[in-house]
Amino acid sequence: DTLLTFTISLPESGSTGLGISVKGKTSTASQKHSTVEQGSGIFIKSILPGGAAAKDGNLMANDRIVNIDGEDLAQISDASAFGVIREALSRATQQESITITIGRIAKRAPTLQ
Repeated sequence: DTLLTFTISLPESGSTGLGISVKGKTSTASQKHSTVEQGSGIFIKSILPGGAAAKDGNLMANDRIVNIDGEDLAQISDASAFGVIREALSRATQQESITITIGRIAKRAPTLQ
């Protein structure tokens, strides 16, 4: 599992902003994986065309958002995390950039037998 942090430049006001849609997922204890729990948390559902995330190119669908502008989402409920994300995105209209840390499961190369 890999944690990646990106600072994404935001376009001038009046445009699409960061341009992501998010979803919440929960998991059972048997589905959890190491540091980044792939089965639970707030995930990027899609990258919206024309938004800052699409232009930046670093974020991907199914990335888990673990921190946004210094706000740790890993230890709070999904409902609280959605609120933090909404606040960060609304503040983004007055900022030049937004910093987002995501958890991404690295694709593993197939092993040769």
